Amino acid sequence: MRNINKNLKCLGFNHNAPHSLPLQMFYNNTAPDTLYVMGKETKRVYCKFFNWPKKKVNFYFNEKKYQNFKKKLNYILLPYNNYSLNEIIFLLDQFDYYFKIKSAQIDFKNILIKIHPEKINNLNHILFKKKLENLIKKHLKKNSFKQHNKNFIFYVGHTTSIINHFDSNNKNIHFCLYPEFDLYNPLMWNGIKTKKISNFIYEYLVINQKYFLNKKLKKILFKNFEI
Repeated sequence: MRNINKNLKCLGFNHNAPHSLPLQMFYNNTAPDTLYVMGKETKRVYCKFFNWPKKKVNFYFNEKKYQNFKKKLNYILLPYNNYSLNEIIFLLDQFDYYFKIKSAQIDFKNILIKIHPEKINNLNHILFKKKLENLIKKHLKKNSFKQHNKNFIFYVGHTTSIINHFDSNNKNIHFCLYPEFDLYNPLMWNGIKTKKISNFIYEYLVINQKYFLNKKLKKILFKNFEI
């Protein structure tokens, strides 16, 4: 389109928290003239690691509404991605391991599994959810749960839900299929602290959400960009 009209300006909007390893964001000759992001940490990482010129990255805030979680429940959040049967089995093994070592801290009667909103009718996700429910039932029979002050949010695979839903009042546990891609690594991202539980399981101790989703940023009226 730029070949047709050299005065044409292309704008890009990173309308969510950044991915843990956003390789798709490498700057190249197809990049928009201006990229809008929702936090200073996103801009820092894109400019430092993915070659974006600082003058081409600006800020805005997207008034996306995220689901509120009930305080007395534990949640397993399934991501957008589809997984093969072997990958599902591998992740189930990681859940099984964690459930065993933390059985006294997890109330298995109060675990809600949430499928990604765009995958509600996806057979792959329905299968994953069903197998998780069966695993929970198995641990429920052996449950040695004792009263504690924190519930759990379990994140699975490659997902931005970790940034969107992190809650310091809960235990935030991440089951990684490919840790080098799935984990928000503190060596890259400021404002994040993690604790390694196993090679594929990590706990997020700190996530400063203001670094990534700053609600004080200006809100853009898209009608201003209409031709």
